[in-house]
Amino acid sequence: RTTNTFVAPNEKKTIEYFISCTTDNGCESTDTKVSVEVGVKPTLDFVPVAAVCSDPNGGQTPVTVTAAIGATNTTNIGRVTFDNGVFGDFDGSSSTLEISDNLLSLQRYDETRTYSATYTDGNGCQSDPVTVTLSQVATPIISAQVEKDKVCPNDNNRVLLDDATIDFSKGYRYKLYEAEKDANDKYQIKGSALKSWVIGNTITSGNRTYGVIDLPRQSASGVYMYAVESENTVNGKVCRYTTFFEYKVNQLPTIDLVVYKNSVNAANVINNGDAVCPETPLIFQVKNTTYNLTSTEWTLSSDKQNGIAPTTSNNADASPISWFAMDKAGTETITILAVNDECSANVKFQYGVSTPAVLRITSSETKLPADGTTLFCLGDTETKKLTASGTSSTFSDFVWKKEGNATTLSTVNTLDVNAGDD
Repeated sequence: RTTNTFVAPNEKKTIEYFISCTTDNGCESTDTKVSVEVGVKPTLDFVPVAAVCSDPNGGQTPVTVTAAIGATNTTNIGRVTFDNGVFGDFDGSSSTLEISDNLLSLQRYDETRTYSATYTDGNGCQSDPVTVTLSQVATPIISAQVEKDKVCPNDNNRVLLDDATIDFSKGYRYKLYEAEKDANDKYQIKGSALKSWVIGNTITSGNRTYGVIDLPRQSASGVYMYAVESENTVNGKVCRYTTFFEYKVNQLPTIDLVVYKNSVNAANVINNGDAVCPETPLIFQVKNTTYNLTSTEWTLSSDKQNGIAPTTSNNADASPISWFAMDKAGTETITILAVNDECSANVKFQYGVSTPAVLRITSSETKLPADGTTLFCLGDTETKKLTASGTSSTFSDFVWKKEGNATTLSTVNTLDVNAGDD
C-alpha cells in the first residue's frame, strides 16, 4: 500500500483523481477514478455587541451575540461552538444566528469579557477561532435616605444619597423628581426634573461620603414623594437607576383661647387688653380646632411669673388651665403653647392688673376719724352727707349698707345720714 497526500484548493469544487498501480514484474492495473468533494474553509465573525448596563441587583448580565458566517458558506448550516461549551446551530435559512445563554454573560464588576468560538459547516470544515468581546457600563446604584421623616410646614429637609462605590464622586448625573403611586401602589416619576446636577453637595460620615440634596420646603401638610435618578454615561451608553422616598409634613395646631375671671361663665369673659384686680383667679380654656390629635401638650408661661407644668389632654382640648393675676399693678403677657407631633403653635394673651383700690369716706363737714365713730355731736339735728371716693382709683359702682343689714341704702357715691341713725 502506498499513501500519497494531495493539497486541495481553497474553493468549493469536485476534484477527480485517477489512480493506477504497477506491480514489480511490470504489470499495470486499469485506472481507477476517485472523486473528492472540496469545501471552502468557512469564515466566522460576530456582529459588534453594544455595551449593556450592569445588573442593579448585583447579578450576572446575560448578553445576546450574533454570529455571521461568510458568503461562501452557501448552505447556511453548521454549528458555532464557544470555548466554554455554549453552541448554536444555523437552520439553513439565514447566514446569521443570535445566541443567548447565561454562560455568555458579564459578572457584576466586569467592564469587558471575551469569548472565543469556531464555526463548523455541514461538510465538517472548521473556521479559524474568532473572539467576541462583551462590555458593560456600571449602573449607578444609589440609596436615598430622607434626613427627617416628619417635618413641620416650611421646615428645611434634605435627602442623603449613598452609592455602592462608597465614594460619592464618580461624576454621575443626578436628577430630582416629584413622585406618585399608581393604581397598583407602585412608585412612579411625576413630571419633569426639579433639579439636575453632576456633583452636588456632599458630607462625610466615618469612611463614607454622602450626596446631599436640599428638598423643596412645603407649607401644606401631607405626604410628599420624590425620586432621585442617577445616570452614568460611558461612550454614549447611558445607564440609569431610580430610587424613591417619601416624608410627611405635619399640620400646625390651631389654638382657640377663651379667658374667664373668677369662674367659667359667659359674663366673666375677659378680652385681650382688659384689666382685672390683683390676684383675680383666671381660667384659660384652650382648644386645638383644626388638628385633632388624641394628645396635645399644652404649656402656659408668663413674662412676669413662673409658668406651670404642662397639661396634656386626652383629646383635642386641654383641661382648663387655672392662673392668678399678679398681686400688683402692671401688665402681664401669658403665652399658651400647643405641641402636636413635634409641631407647635402659640397664642399670646395680655391683660392689665389695676392698682389696688383704697376707699375713703368723708362727711360734708369734717373728715371722719380713723375709727369712723365721731360724726354727730349731741343736739345735732341737721342732715349730713357722706361721700365715698378712692384714694388712687376712680370707682364707678357704689353700694351703701348698714352693718348687719342687707338693705341697700344708696347706689351712688353719697349717702345722707341723720342724727339718731344707727
